[in-house]
This record gives sequence, C-alpha cells and structure tokens, in this order.
Amino acid sequence: MSSNYLSRSHYGYFSTIVCFLFFVLYLIFPVYSSTLDAYSYATQIKEGRDLFLHHHLLYNLIGWYWVKLASLLGIGDVLSALIIMNAVCAFLSLYILDIFLKQSNVNLINRIAWLIFVGASWGVMRFATENETYLMPIVASMAASLALNTYLKTGQVKMVWVAGFLAAFAALIHQIHFFWWLGLFGGLFYYKRLNRILLYYFIPALMVPMVYALVMVWEYDISLTINSFFEFILHDYYNYSRVNTEMGWINFILTPISFIRTFVQVHGYIPNLLTLSSMYLFGMVVGLTVLIIGFFYALKSFRFKFRDLFGTVVLTHLFVFTLHLTFAFISHGNAEFMVMLPFLLAMIFGPIAVNNRFDILKIGFGVLIWNLTVGIVPLNKYFKESEFMVSNHIISNIDNDNPPLYLVVDHWLIIGRVAYSTGEHVENIINGMQMDESDLALDDIIVNALIEGREVYTDCLNRPSIYSRRAFVYGLDDSPYEQFLHERVDSISTLYGKYYLTKLTLPTSFKSGSLSK
Repeated sequence: MSSNYLSRSHYGYFSTIVCFLFFVLYLIFPVYSSTLDAYSYATQIKEGRDLFLHHHLLYNLIGWYWVKLASLLGIGDVLSALIIMNAVCAFLSLYILDIFLKQSNVNLINRIAWLIFVGASWGVMRFATENETYLMPIVASMAASLALNTYLKTGQVKMVWVAGFLAAFAALIHQIHFFWWLGLFGGLFYYKRLNRILLYYFIPALMVPMVYALVMVWEYDISLTINSFFEFILHDYYNYSRVNTEMGWINFILTPISFIRTFVQVHGYIPNLLTLSSMYLFGMVVGLTVLIIGFFYALKSFRFKFRDLFGTVVLTHLFVFTLHLTFAFISHGNAEFMVMLPFLLAMIFGPIAVNNRFDILKIGFGVLIWNLTVGIVPLNKYFKESEFMVSNHIISNIDNDNPPLYLVVDHWLIIGRVAYSTGEHVENIINGMQMDESDLALDDIIVNALIEGREVYTDCLNRPSIYSRRAFVYGLDDSPYEQFLHERVDSISTLYGKYYLTKLTLPTSFKSGSLSK
C-alpha cells in the first residue's frame, strides 16, 4: 500500500486513530506506584490548598477544576482523575502534532510513523500514566507552534498574537516552557524583523509577570518589590538543592543517560523482570531487534539538503530544541526537562523528510515494544519499592498515642502517600539512608526512641541492590542497624526486589552508652 494511496483525504482519520489508540493505552496502564510529587499534587488538590505553586503556577489550579469535573462523571479518586488528565494532555499533544505535520505537508504514512515514535517515547509514556506537571504545558506550547505555523503559511497576523498568548500560558503552567516561548520569538525574528509583528507576539507574555504578581500579593500575602518578585518566581531555585543549575562532571554523565531515557526506558530494575516472566525477555529481544534494525534503516534512507535546516519552521524548532536541551544539561541532565524533545524532533525532521524516505516507523515500533515491555506494563502491574508495605503499617498505627518511629529508604514518598491516604501529615518518619552531620547519628536516634518506649521499624535492612541514582549516592550501608536485634514483621516483592519491614529492639545486654560506634 503506497503512501500516496494512504494520503488520500478519506484515509486522513487514520492518524487520529493512532492518537486515540495511544490515549487508550495510557488509560489501560496507569502507574501503580506514584511518585512523591504525584502524591503531593494530589493531596494539595484534594485539600484545596497550595493551588498556586511557584515553579508550575497553574497546574494545581487546572487540576482542581478537572477533579471537580471528574467527580461529576463518577471518578472519585483524586489521583486517578489527575492521571487521566495527563493521558488527555498526551492525546491532545499528539493530535496537535498531527495537525502541525499535516500543515507542513508531511504525508500520512510519515505522520503516523512520527506519532508512533513520539507517543511511544518513554518520556511521554511515563508522564501520560502519572500525575506530573510536564505534559500539560506541552499542549499549550504545541498549540502555539501550530498558530505560528499558520501565520507563516497564511499571513494571518492575528495568529501571531494567538501564538504569543499560548506560549506564555504554557510558561504559567510550567516555567520550563519559557524556553519554548523564547524559541518561537527567535524564529519569528528570523522570519520577519518587523517591530509590529514582534510586539504582537511579545505583548501577551506580559500576563506572566502580572499573574505572578497577583498570586504573590493576594495568595501568599507577600509585599511586592523587585527583589521579592524575583525570589518568588525563582523560589524553587533559591530553596531546593535538587532544583539547581550548576556545571560539573555529573552534567556530562547524566545528560546523555537522561536523553536516552527520554526515548527508551533504562533502569536498574530491568534485569529483575527476567525472573518474573519469560515474556519480558521475549518482548525485550523483539523490541531491541526492531529498534536497532529501524535505526540503521532510517540512517541509510535519510536524505536532506543542508539548506532545509534554514527553513523558518525547522530552524525555529531547532532553536527551541537547543534551548530546552541546554537547560536540561545545566540542570544536572534532568530528564523531566526533556519530555518535550520527542515532539520537537518530529517538528524538526518531519518537514525536512517530506520529499525523502525517512521512515521512522520501524524505530517507533521498536520503541513501543520495548517501553511496553520494560516500562508501563510492569509499572502498572507491580509495586516499585516498599512504600505500600511501610505506609500501610504506618496508617494502621496512626492513632497510636505513642506512635512508632520509622526509618525508611524514601521517607518523603511515604510521608506523601500517608498524607494522601489519610489527610494526616505525620512526623514519625525519617530518612533511614543518610543523616546530615549536624543531626544525631542514626543509632542514637533509635536508642532514644526505644528508651522512650516507642517501637522502631525500618525497611533499610537487606534492601535490594539495584543500580540507581540513589544507590550511587547513598550506597547500601546497613551498619547503623547491625547493633540492634532484628525481627521481620512484613515483606513485599517489588520490581526492585524484596523489601522487609524489620522491627528493631535493644539487645538484652544493653546499658546506656554501651553500643559500639
């Protein structure tokens, strides 16, 4: 069946069907173990608080309205409703991409190929099945690119204003999309250096500081000054060490890893899948084989003229791509800041390949099979770590007058899940992996709690050893717990391996100060 035959108008809905099938796929396989951020946003929306967060100002507010709508449709669980919202955002992004490529004269077979590649990319699949903030702004940014492309095709000046408004709105949903706005501005400047046209694009962006100022004064009750305004906008960079922009060796290590993971899932739990079912091995072999064949096939067949890169549409989105990748690089290779890259690749190479056979279809199917096999299927079917076991134990003791102390692998995640499940913000959970030098040693904390008559539990003992960023940073040191008596009270099999909930008690020979250091 030729691409010309498929491109006839009455077959045009095929690409929409592809978008819809991905939407169904995302709905079928929501993640089983959500992240800390997912629980935090869901709790805030559930409680109707913190609806304006600095780094992604409007996400919770839009999510709050979505949850109200979902409840009318019978979807009562807030987290589930928000995951569905992100699946809808992924569908809309793919649908807009299809329109953009069609507007750029990409034939149907190549549009379908790009849609499969983008929809199956791990960065998209990962967040289309989770409650995170990264897909919603892509909808607005993609729509901004579509509006700008319409202006370039038709000369309708009003579409410049629409593009500026949508790109600015995307930045209100998540600040990272300032770079998409900036890239489109650069492309418009490259195309037509007319002050009037540039102003049409720029003026809607003034709503961003205006909205931030209103939220700052009315919602947070902060006096408006130049310093306080910039501190408010850049709040996360001022206050959270995990949100920073620094240069070092870690940037060069994590950036290529994160870039690869934007397209295919790579994680330390993957070898464990081989022990769960032979079907995972089969899927991995098939997916990797198709992916490699498709990659070499695409390299062999891809032809374009260098001057094609200087077309306004291609160069504009190449600029957007470069800005986003650069910022992800200086942000320690943050994979979450690369989610838009698959869309941008399609917007760059799709128009270039209009008259050339760059068949991305095989790569797309390889990525799809691989990411289904090692990504959304196992993450939908299995617990990822120990948070369910530990949080359920905490919830069962939540009304205890002398609550147990829990030293856990991921304390913030468990605090988040307990808060979402119960509405209680408990304080008897601490990091069992590493303490700051200014804090008491872990063994002193345990001893003090036991002397006070509190029970002490940990999931840090004999935890699975897999390669991950956390294992790289913290290691697998069990020494703080070796001096106590251990009693396993629960266990759980997860993607990472088997975790145990262990009760710690003082040895019978214990005397104050007698524990060895």
